[in-house]
Amino acid sequence: MHIAFISSDYIGATAFDRDTALIHAIEGLGVKVTVVVPEVSPVTILARLRSRLLPRLGYNVSTQYDAPRLRNFARYIEKALSGTEVDIIFSRSPRFSAWLNTPLPVVNWFDAPFVCIENLYSGFTRLDAMSRWAGHSASSRALRRSNLTLLMSFWAADKAIRRYHDTESRIGVVQAPAILPAEPPRSEVLAARTVSRKAIKCLIVGNDWQRKGADIALEGVRKVREMGVEIHLTTIGMDAPPQLSPEPWLRILPPLQKGLPDEYAKFRQEFLGSDIFILPSRADFTPHAISEAYAFGLPTIASSVGAIPEMIEHGQTGFVTQRIDNADEYAQCLFRLATEPGLLSHMAIESRNKYEAEFALPVVARKMVAHLESVVYRSRKG
Repeated sequence: MHIAFISSDYIGATAFDRDTALIHAIEGLGVKVTVVVPEVSPVTILARLRSRLLPRLGYNVSTQYDAPRLRNFARYIEKALSGTEVDIIFSRSPRFSAWLNTPLPVVNWFDAPFVCIENLYSGFTRLDAMSRWAGHSASSRALRRSNLTLLMSFWAADKAIRRYHDTESRIGVVQAPAILPAEPPRSEVLAARTVSRKAIKCLIVGNDWQRKGADIALEGVRKVREMGVEIHLTTIGMDAPPQLSPEPWLRILPPLQKGLPDEYAKFRQEFLGSDIFILPSRADFTPHAISEAYAFGLPTIASSVGAIPEMIEHGQTGFVTQRIDNADEYAQCLFRLATEPGLLSHMAIESRNKYEAEFALPVVARKMVAHLESVVYRSRKG
């Protein structure tokens, strides 16, 4: 099978990102992959006017789904694939497949359609009418015109089916994998979970202090310390607010690029040296960081937003809190893990088991290739 892999996030063989890792995993299964990175087209005059004028009236404006830009993406892809002998197009965004005109079968794989984005992230609240129409139109067209759309959660699939009604038979689910340059061996992970430490170590990873709820994690850890438990918190990749007071039990680390060997070594060290992953997100879809925490045997405490409740088996691989922005609930969960005999080690093993069964990249890649082969087979028969 020969796949045309369409992505704007692909960095290239010398770097490492989600799509690079996925391509390598697919190629490892004997599949040929041709990567197409569409050129970003300029916005139209109308889009520029909207972007300048409407924010003054209190609206957010998104031009990434505007039809002229998406048509240009489609024409670029069609031209790039002209004369090639690919069997199927694999699109990493509805923006690329919404306006495609091709006899080839098309499969999408992305976090969630526009209906999930709208009103979830701050930049997608109070959108102007044209931004909303363009976003829903692009998602609807991509779902209806493609042979199959694979979303990363049942939460996203359910919202898509409810909003874009006649797409149920064209939607499937493939989870968000851990994106790691090398899988940490099970023996090393479980050995790290048996190390005796003077303090419980919590870890949070992300690029947005507010959206990922680092302030709630910080307050939850502080409350547990007030209960008499020696517990520390490390953040990776977040710019702390300037008014934050330094604490001896708080470490704030810069972003770590997993594709660079030295930085991935630090990343591994932090995950192996931690006990609990915490993610009080205020807005999220399917955080790959949870899958990566499971790879290192870290139980996760996270909020009940987006598809996070699907990723965590409450009471087995961690806890899902019910009240967003409630540090007391996080403190209670942390206190249980820190003080209840055997609970932390049990959840560590269950977390690693869940990673191996569902979130390891080779597992996800095999599911993906099976879906693609099925679509190619049906398209040839039909």
